[in-house]
Amino acid sequence: VEFHYYPQNPGGESDTYLVNKAAQDFTTNINTLKAELQTAGKPDTPIYVGEMGSVSSNPGKQSLSITQGLYAGKLLGEMMNDGITRGTWWIGFDNCNGTAGNDSASLYGWQDFGGYNIFSDGPSDTGCAGAGPIGTMSPTAVAFQLFSKVAVTGESALTASVSGDTTDVRAYAATNSGGTALVQAEHVLDALSDLRDDPAVGVQIVRTALAEPLRWIARNAGYDGEAIAARVRSLPAGDGFNALTGGYGDMFGMGIIDPAKVTRSALQSAASVAALLLTTEALVAEEVYGPAGAIHAPGFGDLAEGQRGFVDQPDGRGFGHKGQGHD
Repeated sequence: VEFHYYPQNPGGESDTYLVNKAAQDFTTNINTLKAELQTAGKPDTPIYVGEMGSVSSNPGKQSLSITQGLYAGKLLGEMMNDGITRGTWWIGFDNCNGTAGNDSASLYGWQDFGGYNIFSDGPSDTGCAGAGPIGTMSPTAVAFQLFSKVAVTGESALTASVSGDTTDVRAYAATNSGGTALVQAEHVLDALSDLRDDPAVGVQIVRTALAEPLRWIARNAGYDGEAIAARVRSLPAGDGFNALTGGYGDMFGMGIIDPAKVTRSALQSAASVAALLLTTEALVAEEVYGPAGAIHAPGFGDLAEGQRGFVDQPDGRGFGHKGQGHD
């Protein structure tokens, strides 16, 4: 079943509704559709969201503001929790609407133009020239980028909860690998203990790499990574470490699903890249400058910025602090 979702009509856009209610209304619609399929005797029919957006036609300034980005993030969370496996936002490029839509001062945002597209077509598209160079991501595109770190193929949705005033709060969560599957797979390398020289070195590299995700999960949570990895190795299959509570137990029971097939694919891909480097004996990489303790995230810069003062680099470049830009 293909379902299209546009919760607003042109001229009737509301930031309050879009951020606080529109995504939840999507789930209401999906539940109605599921009930109808159940009545028709087709409860397992997949539902594909063929189109989604914020306004059915003639988009205005809201379409390129952070308001729609927040809505998009929540809509993706609802889709994940509703079990929707595929959805398409209308549209990536093209379909700028210029100033023809609702650019009312009652809507948040500096824009005086709008469009369906979530990537800029560049200044050649004069109607949305203010959207930046070609390919510039709107807040909606950024929402998709960020959500790709939450919804991972092979993992599943969890019921998320929050405390306190939840009037304007909607929580979403996905299972995240706990590193257990890799660590508990180490024992298969024991069968290769008779290898010598370079092959033996390769086995040891893989053995070390298998425990690295768990070590970092533990370290990031304030625990001794080596000690945690050693403890998990001794646990029964399926038991692992809960970084949130600091305890150990059945991973499924704790709601921490370490998807073995997905994890295996990641390991195989990593081994493939390593083999390619060994074959070519060359690697082209960008040199990254930063002070000690920098945490570099592609597309975001130094995540530790703001925790330090300004630090000069050998070539005269530097990293700023508290919002100050850097190269």
